[in-house]
Amino acid sequence: MGCMRFRISAIALAFLVSCIVVDTAAAAVAAGSPLWRRVTFAGVSVEVPAAWPVIRLAARPAACPDLGRHAVYLGTPGPAPHCPPGLVGKTESAWLTVADPASPDSRLATRAVRAGGQPARVNPDPAATHTVTVILPGPAIEVSVSWGRHPALARRIQASIRVAGPGQGPDGRAWNGAGRPSAPALARPLALPAANPAQSLYQGAGFDTCGAPAASVMSSWLASPYRAIGIYIGGLNRAARSPT
Repeated sequence: MGCMRFRISAIALAFLVSCIVVDTAAAAVAAGSPLWRRVTFAGVSVEVPAAWPVIRLAARPAACPDLGRHAVYLGTPGPAPHCPPGLVGKTESAWLTVADPASPDSRLATRAVRAGGQPARVNPDPAATHTVTVILPGPAIEVSVSWGRHPALARRIQASIRVAGPGQGPDGRAWNGAGRPSAPALARPLALPAANPAQSLYQGAGFDTCGAPAASVMSSWLASPYRAIGIYIGGLNRAARSPT
């Protein structure tokens, strides 16, 4: 019985300590402690957990934009990011990049909202993909926030969006916004492309890749025995962003 009482006491103590840690962390975050920091890209900033690494894709074009990793990604991935096999699913992460009016993310952001005090568009069904995409026509920036088990964390990051001006560009240096899409081009989502005619089924050798690489790379694969390529374009288990 003495041993049993000791085990129960130990469990209760561990639970109490965990509650104290959680409550302390929650109070610190609410007070704006160093547990969070603000990250800026091209004049748009968000608050994220301070422990998350910031990955500037212009400086690391081969980095894998892994949505299953707690991180902040800035910019556009290179044409052939090195993503390991077996990536599945998402966790909490954030991505800031130059908005592309023709991208699927921009086309699907059809609901008008305000973010950072400015007009914006978001995808109307983020719960389906565990990703909320915010298109900011003014600065021409896209902010995407993904989550796994903690949607409240993603909502907090989304609510922290601020727009300050051109500021720091895709390469980490000062940027005046040159080369970005115009605000009118992003003010409304482009129409979705018409569906292609039904295609035939293929049976044979193939492989998966995170996204479609450059056309020159895909053309070189014609010298191989592979004739099918699996490309991930969305969904709950999409684990990496495509560069194209």
